[in-house]
Amino acid sequence: MIDHLNTFKGIVNQLMKIDMKIDDELQTLVLLSSLLESCDTSVATLSNSTPDEKLSSYIVTNSLLNEESRRKEREMSSHSKANDVKNRGRSEHISKGKIESYKEDPSLSL
Repeated sequence: MIDHLNTFKGIVNQLMKIDMKIDDELQTLVLLSSLLESCDTSVATLSNSTPDEKLSSYIVTNSLLNEESRRKEREMSSHSKANDVKNRGRSEHISKGKIESYKEDPSLSL
């Protein structure tokens, strides 16, 4: 998302250098329309959240960056939970293996 926003801002800046000014509302609409389908929920939420039906590029940019941050946190959290389950499964498997080995050969200690 950061790369996309930087690229978009770079294009806007290049247009401004050649005296092609784009007002903030148009920039915001173009930015929202340039996002991937995975951002559709965020776009709809942003579009419906403005009382005066005007979005600023500042609000949209901050919202998109916050959403990306939340997604990354969720991914990290789900990976962490998956690793916990995976490790728990391994330790139970190892423990069962030791118990089975002990049943077969009582000279082994747990």
